[in-house]
Amino acid sequence: MINLSKPGDYEADVDGKLLIHGVISSRKIRIKIKVLQNKILEVKSVFIIPLKDHAIEIPTDMQDKIARMVGIYLKTSLICKN
Repeated sequence: MINLSKPGDYEADVDGKLLIHGVISSRKIRIKIKVLQNKILEVKSVFIIPLKDHAIEIPTDMQDKIARMVGIYLKTSLICKN
């Protein structure tokens, strides 16, 4: 459980849906949460997805130049109202 009244660092696993290229896939990712003063949260995560999971095809002539896996870097800030 994350205590929003106490600044600190936390980690959590979250389940959700990822929409890329018109294709939705279920994901479970690890996030890092930093609780700052005034109930401000900084959320960060890094995860990798295969292009094929989102129906992204690499043209034959580019297969040696484009990775089949893509890194997703997430960083956001949230303000808790309650």
